[in-house]
Amino acid sequence: MDGSAFYDIEVGEDDWIRINVERCDFIIIPSGRNYRFTLTTENNVVIQRFFATKNMTQQG
Repeated sequence: MDGSAFYDIEVGEDDWIRINVERCDFIIIPSGRNYRFTLTTENNVVIQRFFATKNMTQQG
């Protein structure tokens, strides 16, 4: 991972917070939350994103 970017996360109706994400940062965006991703003025970022999914092979 390299570079930096912004995640804008909606925390209320028309109310957003901006998080500057840089190398070694880790954030969790709650499911169902609106968000936007924007590059910084460096215009360079390499990221890795993870998405939670239900494991359908382990049904009880």
